Amino acid sequence: MVFGGLSEPSHKEKAFRFNATSNLCKNRERQFPDVLIHRQICPKTMKSPLNFSAIVVFCFCCVAFIGCGDGRPADMPKLHPVSLTFMQDETLLTEAFVTLYSTDEQSRWAVSGRTDANGCVSLRTNGRYPGAPAGRYKIVVDKVERRGPPVPKESELPKDETERQKVFDEIGKQTTIIRIVDEKFLSPQTTPLEYEVVAGDNEEIFDLGKAVSVTLLDH
Repeated sequence: MVFGGLSEPSHKEKAFRFNATSNLCKNRERQFPDVLIHRQICPKTMKSPLNFSAIVVFCFCCVAFIGCGDGRPADMPKLHPVSLTFMQDETLLTEAFVTLYSTDEQSRWAVSGRTDANGCVSLRTNGRYPGAPAGRYKIVVDKVERRGPPVPKESELPKDETERQKVFDEIGKQTTIIRIVDEKFLSPQTTPLEYEVVAGDNEEIFDLGKAVSVTLLDH
């Protein structure tokens, strides 16, 4: 029988294609035993609701859709890379929280980050998108330290929930939380730190001066 100018494959050809595809699926099973979805397209039972071509097209469309963007808001302005380094007492200030507040009261974009082992923070907008919109900002910096006995690893904790809570309670009694950044750096109204983000790369070093020691929690 002929369909659209193409003859229908013979029973022998159908059998050959079936065996070839079955062998291909068996190979995939051996190579990727954790992937179970292939069982839906292998023609072992010839009951799959989708043919292989349809699945390929579907996967291609999914990849294309995912690659179309990172989901950022349509009205988000262009973001520019910002890497700021912070020092205190002539040493790098690590694990400090940094927030940039735009001097433009109409801006609704949150810019923040945390300093790494080199005292450097690569800022992100809305906690997700690398960089920051161009403009002038007030810089707020905060860092607290926990002083006390180390927290045990999960494997070192008792299995019993009551006993586990006793361990945490005892640690809490011996723990002190201290802020080491001067209070003036904690608010956009009082911070002396300002920075202007411009098109292109942005890098700057800030010195917070002497560290302080303000107890926030002490048992």
